[in-house]
Amino acid sequence: MGKYLKKSLTNACIIFTAMVFIFYLFGFYASNAQQPAMTADMITALFLASLSFSISAILLKFKRIPAFLAYALHCILCVLTVFLLYVNVLGNGATPAGKMVCIVLSIAAYAVIMAVRGLIISVLNKRKDD
Repeated sequence: MGKYLKKSLTNACIIFTAMVFIFYLFGFYASNAQQPAMTADMITALFLASLSFSISAILLKFKRIPAFLAYALHCILCVLTVFLLYVNVLGNGATPAGKMVCIVLSIAAYAVIMAVRGLIISVLNKRKDD
């Protein structure tokens, strides 16, 4: 379990560094003063989103839990990641309806992405068997 925790923290830090760079760059070019403004809440939300995304990726490789539970937790963590980015970092979703739209759209996007992933993996496995 320790190696999974270490790997998830390492991946979270890598993702966090890339996301902070992207958001700082975006803030620099989007602002009139060309000075990025990120608060401590935004930085914390970015790290938590990175950690959530990293743990969700490791869950799919973890063989000790049933596949249904792994995919359910993966979905929840991916939706949480999008929610943290949408609400805390981008500052959207000020209303409860906006937050609900974020959740519904991220679940729909997750379903499409996982369906495409499943198709690609099945095609690759079929080619490997042939």
